[in-house]
Amino acid sequence: MEPALREGITSAQDSLEKAFIFARVGNYIDFGAMNDVDEETFISLFDDAGLSENDLRTYDSFIRQCKDAGSFLLIADNCGEIVLDKLLLEELKKAFPQMKMTVMVRGGEVLNDASPEDAYYVGIDKVAAVIPNGLPISGTVPDKLSDEAKFAVRNADVILAKGQGNYESLSGQGIHVFYSFLCKCPLFTEKFNVPKLTGMFIEELG
Repeated sequence: MEPALREGITSAQDSLEKAFIFARVGNYIDFGAMNDVDEETFISLFDDAGLSENDLRTYDSFIRQCKDAGSFLLIADNCGEIVLDKLLLEELKKAFPQMKMTVMVRGGEVLNDASPEDAYYVGIDKVAAVIPNGLPISGTVPDKLSDEAKFAVRNADVILAKGQGNYESLSGQGIHVFYSFLCKCPLFTEKFNVPKLTGMFIEELG
C-alpha cells in the first residue's frame, strides 16, 4: 500500500497534515490490542480520518514547536504502522529540514511492536536514525531505557510517541510528549469517553 498512500499524501492540499492523519490511522495495525486486524476496516479508516477541533489545537502547537526544533524523536509502536510513520517523517523532513530525526523502536521482539529489524526492513532509516530502547517490552519505561535511549528522550526538542502502550508507560513521567494513537480497547474508550477507533492527539507538557 505504500506507493498509493504516499500519493494520497503528496497530492493533498496540506501534505504534512495528511501524513500525520495517515500515520495515526496506521496505529490500527495492532495485534496486541485488537482481537482482529481487518484489512477492510483499516482501509475504511483512511476515508473517515480527519482532525477534531482538539486535535487541531494540539497539531498547531506541534507545528510551532517543530519550526523551532533542532531534534525530533518518534517513539514507534507497531511494525506495520512504521511504514506510515516513515511517510510522516518524509513530510516532516521537507517542512523542517533543520530537524535531526530519530526513531526509537523496541529493544527486542515483543507482540507485533517494531524492532530494529522491522525499521530497516521498511527503510525508515533512510529518513531518520534508528535506535533500540534496550527493552523487549511493549511500551517505553523511562527508568529502564538504555543509556542511548535515555539520552535521546532527554535531548529531543520534540517527541512524538505513537500508540496506547507508549501513552500508558510514558504519561505522567514528567516528560514533554505529544501522543498519537487510536482508542482500541475499553480502557481507552472509557478513559477518553469516545467510540472505538477514535483518533487522539494529546500534548503532555511534563
